[in-house]
Amino acid sequence: MTEEYIRNLFNSNKEILFLPVEVSSGNEVYPTLFAIWQEYIKFLKHTSELSDCVSEAEFQINHLKTCIESYFSGNFYAADEAMKAILIRIAQHKNSSIITNLFDLYIDNESHQWFRARQGASTANFKRKDMKHVPYSLREKVGNTRYSISGIPCLYLGNSIYVCYRETEKQNEEQIWVSRYAPRQSVRVLNLSTTAFELVNATTFIKGLTNNSFSEDKYRSIIKEYFSNWILQSACSVHVKREEEVPFKEEYIIPQRLMCMIKMFGIDGIMYFTVRDRGSFVSHLSWISKNIAIPAFDSIKGTYSEKIDQMFTMSEPLCFEDFKNGCAGTLKECFPPNPNWARTNEPVIINGKCTRYICTDYYRAEIELMQPEYWEENDREIIQKIFPLEHKHK
Repeated sequence: MTEEYIRNLFNSNKEILFLPVEVSSGNEVYPTLFAIWQEYIKFLKHTSELSDCVSEAEFQINHLKTCIESYFSGNFYAADEAMKAILIRIAQHKNSSIITNLFDLYIDNESHQWFRARQGASTANFKRKDMKHVPYSLREKVGNTRYSISGIPCLYLGNSIYVCYRETEKQNEEQIWVSRYAPRQSVRVLNLSTTAFELVNATTFIKGLTNNSFSEDKYRSIIKEYFSNWILQSACSVHVKREEEVPFKEEYIIPQRLMCMIKMFGIDGIMYFTVRDRGSFVSHLSWISKNIAIPAFDSIKGTYSEKIDQMFTMSEPLCFEDFKNGCAGTLKECFPPNPNWARTNEPVIINGKCTRYICTDYYRAEIELMQPEYWEENDREIIQKIFPLEHKHK
């Protein structure tokens, strides 16, 4: 198999393979998924190079259907057992890129490029603690989201400020505050974030295949693992185009049951691509459209998750509006000495125009938050090693 072959495979089967799955109402979620899955099995059977992925795909379909049927009939134990069976099957595979260490997924320092955004005007004056997950004392404010269950705080991080903005509910790019997060230690994730664009550009974007380390056997293994687990990824990648907010969302059932199971497999969080930009699955945008959801399962007391605090170090927040207007920030002109080309050259749509990411205020803010002034003193040395900067001299 070659990258060109996989490109043609995706382009010839867009109606089946392109994600997210989009529907116009909640009651269409599972009838649509079940119909797509049926066509997906036909697609695998008629594609000789992928025919040995059929059994894994059918296994996931059967158990996901059991999960849904059990959930709606009130048998939550059976629903969770079905989800657990899928994870057991995935965990049995060695050298998996589905259950993996975050550091093993990215080239250069991209595994450290994580951000947290919160909606708020410049007068909100957020501090570092305000950029953590919802404190345990405010559990009552934690509602249902794709990977969050009512009452369970969850830390959501995006791998660019752009995707953080896209994920904010009110979609006001100026009225957000952003902090940079950097892992202190390994973060074990269930990786549902791989996109078609990455697979057809694997020698550039997939660690282990870059820097002249590509081999056909290794690439074939990654492709087969992806298509074997595409069913689970699709079940967690449904976008319902609702005009109003509703208290229950069918598309969240599987992601939430999945989140309930990860702790017993030693998984810290779930990594996924945003469903708010359909183009992120098939374009350069996929590189900066990833999120991680990390549940705060480790305590029922205190204020914040000690495990998450140990897992990451974080910067002081920056008001994006003030920074954009030149009213906040260090005012230093600096840049990374070896910027990642994939990040800097991503085309994003700003005010209706296609713009390279390096030319956006989002990217400028990302660089700004590399500055040592935003970090606690005992973290500054390690941050400067992770994010070395060169300054422009006037």
